[in-house]
Amino acid sequence: RISPSTGFDPRGRVGRLPIRCVAAALGAACLTASVVLAARSVWPGGGMGPAVFVGPPGATPVTVAAVVDGDTLTLVDGRTVRVLGVDTPETRHPDMEGPQPYGPAARERTRALVAAAGAISVTPDGPDADHHGRLLRHVWIDGQLLSELLISDGLGRSTPYPEQRLYHDRLEAAEASARQRRAGIWSLAPTSVPFFEAP
Repeated sequence: RISPSTGFDPRGRVGRLPIRCVAAALGAACLTASVVLAARSVWPGGGMGPAVFVGPPGATPVTVAAVVDGDTLTLVDGRTVRVLGVDTPETRHPDMEGPQPYGPAARERTRALVAAAGAISVTPDGPDADHHGRLLRHVWIDGQLLSELLISDGLGRSTPYPEQRLYHDRLEAAEASARQRRAGIWSLAPTSVPFFEAP
């Protein structure tokens, strides 16, 4: 005779599992499936992994088509974004025959960050666009402020646009740290190029 509580025959033979065991197993399987689906829904590409922080509330997701230089991006819709809060060395400058020191490094750093990004978004702060028609936006790469990353690496200066109000203290602190470490541009002596003039 099969025991209704264990599902085993006392004589050592396996019997049918009781209904409550089958129900418990099905419930556990459903719970596992729902967790897997939830994880896939928050990971770019549908794979397994932690959720990616896109940016602060109100951030607009964007797709970058090209990196013009360290602080200028072109989006897939054709618009150009001027990254707020930072001025990176130029890759082309009218006062120089070639790029400014660390200009190519700033561009390549931004390219690498964009290429590796799980999510990129932008947020406004002050005027919508500059006199060139470029959108003025803070750029977030996987939840990190692009301007802060560049400034921390010594690949740009903290340079707020008129009426920009957000993140100024963070960017100033990042610049002070880079100056103290003599990182990137701060390892160079000032030159006649306006970017490197003493503040």
